[in-house]
Amino acid sequence: MKKFLILIVCVAMILPCTFSLVACKKKKTQIKPSGVDAQAIYTFAALTSAASLSSENEQLTNFNVAELIAESRPAEVENDIENLLEYVKMFEGFLLSNGTFNSQTSKPTEADGEFSSYSTKTVTTLPDMSGKSVVYTMYYNETEKENGTIVDDDEIEVSTNLNGILIVEKNEELSKFDIIGEKIVEIEDNETEVSIEFTTRSVTNPNEYIVVEQESEMNEFEFEYYVYHNVDGKAKLVSKTEIEIEDDLEDNEKKVELEFISLVNGVKNEIVYEIEKLSNNSLEVEYFKSNIKSRIIITKTEGGYQFAYENGYTEILS
Repeated sequence: MKKFLILIVCVAMILPCTFSLVACKKKKTQIKPSGVDAQAIYTFAALTSAASLSSENEQLTNFNVAELIAESRPAEVENDIENLLEYVKMFEGFLLSNGTFNSQTSKPTEADGEFSSYSTKTVTTLPDMSGKSVVYTMYYNETEKENGTIVDDDEIEVSTNLNGILIVEKNEELSKFDIIGEKIVEIEDNETEVSIEFTTRSVTNPNEYIVVEQESEMNEFEFEYYVYHNVDGKAKLVSKTEIEIEDDLEDNEKKVELEFISLVNGVKNEIVYEIEKLSNNSLEVEYFKSNIKSRIIITKTEGGYQFAYENGYTEILS
């Protein structure tokens, strides 16, 4: 029995509110604190960042499909739903795949055309809530920095650089993202610590990008997401998000705990979401804010994401 907990802390800056390589034919890649797998971390950082950047270009629309049970969202959640929708899109594949990526890693061939010169190709397939699959193909090189290995008494430190491109295929459409990264591995007294900085940048809009910083030991993973948006023609930091992933062997259900903290005019606003998969196209969200608790059911439909609230109001967001 296994349960994954993700603790997400987001501090808004501008807007009120986001190894060694293993070559094989096919493998399951799992984000879990029982070991340090840099390739899994690269994959997780790239996929979640690309999902968030892709959703930035979508216009938010909603349609009231309720039967006059209520005419609007509950007041306590009114201003927070857009943020929740962004995180559902960001972690949708991770929620539905039980933390396991179906990845295929190989060396590119001539069939990969302009990308054949890269040293590594990783293809990852994740489900979405519409029942379709999203395919992420990552081509990259990872090389040791000049003087990248430092030996000091019983401690060894190895530094590498990563660069490449991520191609996302969804609904027969392709999106491209540049990826760069830096990894530092420290080994001392049979203990290994890994620090990674990984940037995913939109090819069509270079001012839209996400920097993921990650540190891991054998028992925990911590990620920090720095989200940059195009503001007046310049890249501007708009939010910082902290994520912790824990592994609980007592429950085989995956639950995401999302703690959202925004700072607006010096006032702290804290929201906690607990998100649990109900089916392949449905999630249950428990919402906690101050002394208020609410429940939302999110179901993927042809028109977008259907949000059903406790007061009977239902809307579709996309």
